[in-house]
Amino acid sequence: MPAGMYRIRIQIENRLLRRQFEEIAAKNSDFLIQDDNDTQRSDLLVLELNESPDHTFELVQTLLNNDEVGEIFLASESTDQNFLIRAMRSGAREFFGPYTEEKDVLEALERFVARQSRVRAGDAPSRTSQIISVMGSKGGVGTTTIAVNLAVSLATRKNKQSVALLDMNLFGDIPLFLEIDPSYSWREITKNISRLDSTF
Repeated sequence: MPAGMYRIRIQIENRLLRRQFEEIAAKNSDFLIQDDNDTQRSDLLVLELNESPDHTFELVQTLLNNDEVGEIFLASESTDQNFLIRAMRSGAREFFGPYTEEKDVLEALERFVARQSRVRAGDAPSRTSQIISVMGSKGGVGTTTIAVNLAVSLATRKNKQSVALLDMNLFGDIPLFLEIDPSYSWREITKNISRLDSTF
């Protein structure tokens, strides 16, 4: 396989979406579509959520943590907006709903190639960041209080670079704690899920 090519494995039942991926990948000399007998590591795995989404999300995390694939795109026939958030948490780079257009697939593959090109060229930013998750067993136990105070404490350190505080609860209280009025929130995503792309 030429050095500039990327192996792509497509495991989705949605015929329209599968055909879109296959046709676009076939036209692009950067891609080699793997068949079921090809056991080599995939640079990109396009995976469909099945009847057991919990299992699929766990599989995504396992494959990425073990570096068994480069990146994973997820597709779903469901319009359940919670799947989008869970896909992001699991590490999937793109999420396709039941009405995905061909241009969305093309743009997603172009973003993939751009990211992988930087990685192969050695220009990818070094991972010096750290993710700290704060979770409570139930509401009202002080999870938000701890998270906000931890973020503020890190942000006031002399050698800090930047700190991002993200509340995965759609109706979180962080704006109240920090006395801010954000222009956008997770609700904008859930209300405009069909527009979701890198710019939005």
